[in-house]
Amino acid sequence: MIRNLIPLVLIIAATPVSLRAQEFVDLIPEDRVPPGWTVRLWSDLSKPGPEGSDSAWRVEGGVLRGGEPRGSWLMSERAYADFDLQFEFKLGAHGNSGCALRSPLQGDPAFDALELQMADFRYNEQAKPSELTGGLYRALAPAKQVYKPEEWNRYEISLRGQQIVVVLNGEKILDHNLAEQDAAVKRHDGSEAPPLSARPLAGHIGFQNLSRGGEDVLIRNARIREVKQSVRPGINKGFLDPKMEVPVWINRFEVEAREIFMARKEILKAVGLAPGEVIADIGAGTGLFMPLFSKAVGADGAVIAVDLSVPFVKHLRGRVEKLGLDNVTVVQCAEDSVGLEENSIDVAFICDTYHHFEYPIASLASIRDALKPGGRLVVIDFERIEGESRQWTLDHVRAGKETFSSEIASAGFERLKELEVPGLKENYFLVFRSPD
Repeated sequence: MIRNLIPLVLIIAATPVSLRAQEFVDLIPEDRVPPGWTVRLWSDLSKPGPEGSDSAWRVEGGVLRGGEPRGSWLMSERAYADFDLQFEFKLGAHGNSGCALRSPLQGDPAFDALELQMADFRYNEQAKPSELTGGLYRALAPAKQVYKPEEWNRYEISLRGQQIVVVLNGEKILDHNLAEQDAAVKRHDGSEAPPLSARPLAGHIGFQNLSRGGEDVLIRNARIREVKQSVRPGINKGFLDPKMEVPVWINRFEVEAREIFMARKEILKAVGLAPGEVIADIGAGTGLFMPLFSKAVGADGAVIAVDLSVPFVKHLRGRVEKLGLDNVTVVQCAEDSVGLEENSIDVAFICDTYHHFEYPIASLASIRDALKPGGRLVVIDFERIEGESRQWTLDHVRAGKETFSSEIASAGFERLKELEVPGLKENYFLVFRSPD
C-alpha cells in the first residue's frame, strides 16, 4: 500500500444546521504525484490492490492514469460528508471505472456506499442502465445516457445529506432523495446489499480501474468543495479558547456532584476492556478515565486520549507524565475528525461528549475508520426528555438518545445494547458495533 498517490432518514435533518461552503480544492496537482491517496482492491477496500497496482496509478501532465494491472481503487485518505465534486474522465472502448462516494475503507463501494458508474457500453453489452455511465451501480439508472465514448466527459456531483444531484456533460441525469430509495440491491454473489437509503452519509471518495485490454482510465481537472453542516454552531467556542482555564473544568468534572465521576468504576466495568486492547477516549477532557483505562488494558494495551481543546491537550500530557502512564498517548483532534489512524483501536469511548460533536456525520466516519472491524463504540450521554430532564440539559443537549442513535446508525454502526449502569440516572450507556 502507498500513502503518496494521488441508512435511513436522519433525524438530524430536522435539526437546524449552518451551511458553510469551502473553496474548491484540486485533487490532482499537475505534474506531481498527489498525496493523500491509497490503493485498494476493487471488491474489498480493506485489502491492498493487486500486486503492482500501486505503480499503475500515476499522474502525467496533470492527468491521472489507472493502468495495468486492473482491479483497484485509488481512495482518498480523507473522508467527506457533504460536498461538490467535479472532474473529467475518458475511457477506451473497453473502459470500466467508477467514482466512489462516501465509502468506508472496507467492503465494496458499489454496495456499501455509492458508486457512480463510468463504463463504456462495449465493456459489457448486456449491462443494465444502472450499470452504465451515470448510474448508481445496480440501484439507480440515469435519466438519460449522454456519455461520449472515447472522448472527455465531465461530471458535476453534489451531495447534501440524502440528496444527490449529478450532471454529466451539462445534462442533469440524477436528482434523487436517497432516503426514498429503499429497494433491495443484489451483490455480485446474489446476496442483498443495503438499500441506498441506508448507505453511509460520510466517507471516502475514489476512482476505480477495471478496464480491459490495457486501456487506461484517465481523470483530469478533479476538484472538490466541502460544504460543512454544523448542527450547533459555536457549541465548542469555550473549549476552542486558547485561554480556557482547565482548573475550572476539573472542579466541574471531577467532583461528587457529577454522576459520571461517582460512577466511573462502574462505567469502567461496563466498558469491559480486556488486557491488550486499544481504547480511544474521545473528548477526554481533564483525563478522568485515563488512569482507569491505562490499568485495565495493561502494558500490552494502549489508551489514546483525544481532545479538541489545546488547553485540555496540554493538561492531559502533563497528567500522563505526572502519573507515569506509559501506555497512554494524547492526540489533538479536529472539529470534524478524531484524527486517528485507520484500524488502530478496539474501542471508541465517548462520554458526555457526543452532544458536542458539531459535525457528527463526518466525525463518526473518522471513528468508523479508526475502529478495527467489529470494534466497539461506547456512547454515554444525557437523557433529554421533555418534562423530565433538567432545564440545563434541555437547553444544552440538542437531541435525545434516539436521535443520536439514528445518526450513529447512519454511519454504518450497529446498535448492540443499552446497559443499566449503577449510579447513572441522568445518563444512558449505549454500545454499538463497527462494520466488519
